[in-house]
Amino acid sequence: ETIIRAAKIIGDVKVKIAWSGPMMDRLHHLAHDVPNIEFLGFRSREEVMELYRGAIAVLLPSRVHENFPLMVLEALASGKPLTIYGTGAQRRDYVYVEDVARAFLAAALTPGTEGHAYNVGSGVGTSFREMVELLAGAIPGAVVKSVPWPSERLLLETGDFVADIRALRAATGWAPTVPLPEGIQRTIAYYREHWDHYVKAEVEAR
Repeated sequence: ETIIRAAKIIGDVKVKIAWSGPMMDRLHHLAHDVPNIEFLGFRSREEVMELYRGAIAVLLPSRVHENFPLMVLEALASGKPLTIYGTGAQRRDYVYVEDVARAFLAAALTPGTEGHAYNVGSGVGTSFREMVELLAGAIPGAVVKSVPWPSERLLLETGDFVADIRALRAATGWAPTVPLPEGIQRTIAYYREHWDHYVKAEVEAR
C-alpha cells in the first residue's frame, strides 16, 4: 500500500511489483487510478534477477506494523477506541508517504547510489502512546483505551525501532520534511477523501 501511494505521488516513474498473494485484489483496487504501476505477479528467481538488472532502483519495503491505517479507519467509521497495549512506551519511527516517495527518487536518481542499501524513516523515535494521542486529538470524539498485553501479542513485540537515515542523507541530501502531527492530519484527510475506495475494497475482500 505504501508503494502504491508513493507511485501515485511520483507519477512519471514506472513501478513494477513482482509479487503475488492474498491481498492482490485489494492492491489492484487501490491502484486503479495509478497508471504507472504494473503488477507482474509471481516471477521466478531468474525473472526477478532480470528485473533487478533493468531497474534504476529496487524497493524492499519493511514496516513495523501497528495497524495504523486500520486504527484510523475504525475510529472514523464507528468510533472504535484506539487501543494501546501496556504502557505504549515502545518507540517507533513514523514517516509520511510523500517523504518516502522523495527518498525513493533521491536514491534512484543520485549518482553513486547503485548497489547500496539505505534506511528510510524520520530518524525520530516516537512512543506508540504519543502517536495514538496525536491521532485521537485529530479525530473528534476518538477515545484512547489502555489494556494489558495479550500474551500472544507480547511475544511478537519487537521493541524500540528508530531508522538510522544518515547514510541516505549523506549520499543524496534527502531529509524528511513532514512532521508527525502534520502527517497524521494529512493521512486522516486522505482516508476521508478516498473513503469509498477503502470501504468497498474491505467489503469485497470479505
